Amino acid sequence: MRSTAVPQLPGLPYPITIQRGSAYRIPEIFRERLAGRRLVVVSDREVSALYRQTLNEQFKAGGANPCFLTIDGSEAGKTPESVRSLYEQLSDMEMSVQDLLVAFGGGSVIDVTAFAAATYLGGLDYVQVPTSLLAMADSAASPVCRLNYRSTKNLLSLACRPAGVLIDADLLKTLPPRLMTNGYAQIIQFGCVQNPAILEMMETNSLDIEELLTAALAARIRLLADFPEGLNFGRPIGDAIEGHFRFLKYLHGEALALGMLAASPSDRLRRLLGQYKLPVHLEGVNSET
Repeated sequence: MRSTAVPQLPGLPYPITIQRGSAYRIPEIFRERLAGRRLVVVSDREVSALYRQTLNEQFKAGGANPCFLTIDGSEAGKTPESVRSLYEQLSDMEMSVQDLLVAFGGGSVIDVTAFAAATYLGGLDYVQVPTSLLAMADSAASPVCRLNYRSTKNLLSLACRPAGVLIDADLLKTLPPRLMTNGYAQIIQFGCVQNPAILEMMETNSLDIEELLTAALAARIRLLADFPEGLNFGRPIGDAIEGHFRFLKYLHGEALALGMLAASPSDRLRRLLGQYKLPVHLEGVNSET
């Protein structure tokens, strides 16, 4: 089974591994950190319905003692209120610093779980297992977790340091098409700003998803190290679009696509966004907005 370790950098001091099937091997991969501790998995309702039973069986077979918690996994739920809800669940189950937390979900689940892990009991060990393409390409290599506040996207932020990130491309098999498209927008941004070869890979439409993720994460990590301003390409306008519609009309990647096109209205970018069924026209606003 192919396994790829994404290069690390000083500002991102944790390992990222891309390997199919790795989501079910947490007890094996983090055996030394577990050592009789509880494995507490945080996900949203949709992801939990898809994977909870199999995770429970596989983790127990691996010698772990799993527990499962549920939070709001939507962008609108990436708030301090969701962190507070998670605090309450952790308190009710008497979570201790000896236990291992697992953020198993999309970007919102990862941000909320990371925020809670960084602050509860002075800090908890946690592992990220992103289940959406956007989270695999973006949240996986982010040294900070972010929350929305009062319709302002990512207003609150905190440094985070997971014990590791496991990217299992098999989890994308259950991802709805719109959420898959949502992730492609982020990868296109990395291609525009850091590595044009990513755009060429996507234009051929014959993708090896693990190769694409490896290239995208490498590009993101290089941007963090050498040109962090590049990560803002299309984001200010995209974030404003998301906030204007209270995170209900456009997904993050869809809003980012519109933001990138507003910042750089090239025919090539427009064609590529259209190829991946991303919006190229802003709807639901008038000239006064």
